[in-house]
Amino acid sequence: MSKVTEYLESQEKAHERACGIIKNMKDFYTVGNTGMYNVTLYEYITHMEGLAIDARNLPELSAMPEHQAFLTEALLEAHDIQISITPEDWIHIEMPCLLPGKMLRSKKDFSFYPLFRALEVFKSDRGLLPQYPESVIAIRHIYDRNKPLGMIRDNDNVDTKIVVDVLKTFFLPDDNGLICSHFYDSKLGAKNMTNIYIFPRYDFEKWWMASA
Repeated sequence: MSKVTEYLESQEKAHERACGIIKNMKDFYTVGNTGMYNVTLYEYITHMEGLAIDARNLPELSAMPEHQAFLTEALLEAHDIQISITPEDWIHIEMPCLLPGKMLRSKKDFSFYPLFRALEVFKSDRGLLPQYPESVIAIRHIYDRNKPLGMIRDNDNVDTKIVVDVLKTFFLPDDNGLICSHFYDSKLGAKNMTNIYIFPRYDFEKWWMASA
């Protein structure tokens, strides 16, 4: 049995397990067992993110020509991360998802790689990027206003370190506390997403007035 065939068979079994988890979620939700529903929901999320990470290895495992370019294109299309530079010369990044919690398994591979790839493409298209010797990284968690308010997390339970590590690579000389400040808040919106800004420290009040 080839490695590719073995891998595909393991993925087939993993997807069958995902269907079983969904069935359990449905059963627990139907009978009003919130505790077990939450347990299986967490199991489902971590399982599916693991599947997504595993899928990224398949082009290389299959010896696909230009597998990295193929993977980058697929990631950018799937995650649809939008990066722009505002008229004020601030970096603005829109991620169409919420950042993972600190306890989520495999969160680094899942979150780090798509953002890093998107910024690589942005840099390649634009050339020189703004640099911020003394900066603020503002991360705003936007929650779907039509979902239960209980889904809104404490800001300190969200893993932002992954994002900061990526941003440092492209825009900052370092992310130590003397030259890089962090700001986090949460708002309600039309859908779950994450807005990220990088700007000079002296622009914080201006940014706050513009984004509040």
